[in-house]
Amino acid sequence: MDNFMTSVNSNLNDLDIKFEQINQYLQSSDYENAKICLQEVLETEPENLNANFMIAQIFEFEENFAEAAKFYKKTYHTELPDEFKDRIAAVFEKADEYDFAYQVYKDLYDKNPDDKFNCEKLADISIITGKKNEAIELYNKILTIEPDDIVALNQLSDLYENTNTLLFYLTND
Repeated sequence: MDNFMTSVNSNLNDLDIKFEQINQYLQSSDYENAKICLQEVLETEPENLNANFMIAQIFEFEENFAEAAKFYKKTYHTELPDEFKDRIAAVFEKADEYDFAYQVYKDLYDKNPDDKFNCEKLADISIITGKKNEAIELYNKILTIEPDDIVALNQLSDLYENTNTLLFYLTND
């Protein structure tokens, strides 16, 4: 048991030293060496949340959204603060990972369905993922919050353009 505890303490100390080194690289804007160290951490601990989040942020900063998305996937869970969820969803959009972006925006919307920003983001990604009826419902909801919202009006106009849905709404007033 003593050997096991010594090994665990040694690994923790090694990890602490590695993260101290990573922080020094980040403070000096040496992102390449920071990524190398983070990848070394992830080789031994692939699910390390801090390492995954840090490397994702570096890739996001470098506008390598596909790589950032790969690492953000490992950090995403519903307990994250909403600001991080929104940021992660935006990265997934930029990486063309629309289904995952939809999932994150849906989580945000479900948590606060009366927030206009959440409605709009979910409506936008719903169009991209082919959920046009959901987008129509969400844009209509935005119009109940802000009746003159030009974005919602334009999006609804585009969505209705090739459907009979507009005729339905006009004849049922």
